[in-house]
Amino acid sequence: MCRILVPQPADWAAVDLIEDDGRRRRISVVHHDPEVLPVGGLTGVLPPVPEVAVGPLARVPAGPARCC
Repeated sequence: MCRILVPQPADWAAVDLIEDDGRRRRISVVHHDPEVLPVGGLTGVLPPVPEVAVGPLARVPAGPARCC
């Protein structure tokens, strides 16, 4: 999916999955300029979403019940 979106209509894309136990795992990151991304540093288990998420990107994984 990331390779389809980049370079058009996006400069970069990331795919995060929510596992059965609720943890989020980033499985793919693609940038239109591959030299911009560190090798192997952006995928894997992500930190938990805080109970009070402030920014829009932090609120999205929480879902509509917790983000608004």
